[in-house]
Amino acid sequence: MMENLKLCFLAFSLFLLVGCNSDIVVSPNITVEGETISTIGYSGTSADTESDKPPEIYEMLDITVVKPKAEISISYKDTPKKVLVKSWYGAKLVEDDRELKEYKITVPSEEGIYIYNLAARWNFRTASNSVFVIEVKR
Repeated sequence: MMENLKLCFLAFSLFLLVGCNSDIVVSPNITVEGETISTIGYSGTSADTESDKPPEIYEMLDITVVKPKAEISISYKDTPKKVLVKSWYGAKLVEDDRELKEYKITVPSEEGIYIYNLAARWNFRTASNSVFVIEVKR
C-alpha cells in the first residue's frame, strides 16, 4: 500500500514538473547591431554557474566580431525572473554573476576574444544557461 502511494506521488510530481515547464521557451535571441550572435544552450541544476572557468562547449561556437563598446541585446520569448551574466577574457574570469536588470551588455573597449554565459531562471524548476563568444575588433 505504502509503495503504491509513493509511486503515485512520484508520477504526479513528474507530471507537474514536465507539464508546468513545457510552455516556457528558454532560448534567448542575442543580437548586436542587428546581427544574430550564435549561442549554445545547456541546462544545469541552477541558474548560477558554478565554475570560474568558461564552459568548454564555447569551443563549438562561431565567433561574432563586434566593435568596441557595441551593445549586445538579449531577449527571451518568455521573460525570466532573473538573468546573471558571467564573462571571461581568454581563460580569465572578468565578470562574475552580475544580474542583468536590462537585457543589454556593453562590449569592452579592449580588443580580444570574450566568452559569455547567461544564466536565466524562470521559476524554481526552470533554469537555462546560454553561452556565446565575441571578438572585439576595431
